[in-house]
Amino acid sequence: MNQNLTDFFTDRKAAWLKAKKLDALDAEAQAALQQEADERFSLTVWLPDAAKRAGQLFMASHPS
Repeated sequence: MNQNLTDFFTDRKAAWLKAKKLDALDAEAQAALQQEADERFSLTVWLPDAAKRAGQLFMASHPS
């Protein structure tokens, strides 16, 4: 995988985990959230999900 993509996923995963307040959880909960983050921010899961979300975005070159 491209280094830029790796950095992107690493940054997104870190931000997601920080929002979940990982430090305040016990070791078992931390491990479960880390595993969820690893899955959620893998290319095979993230890319199809991003494609679904892209359909929600609309752009116009000359909005009224």
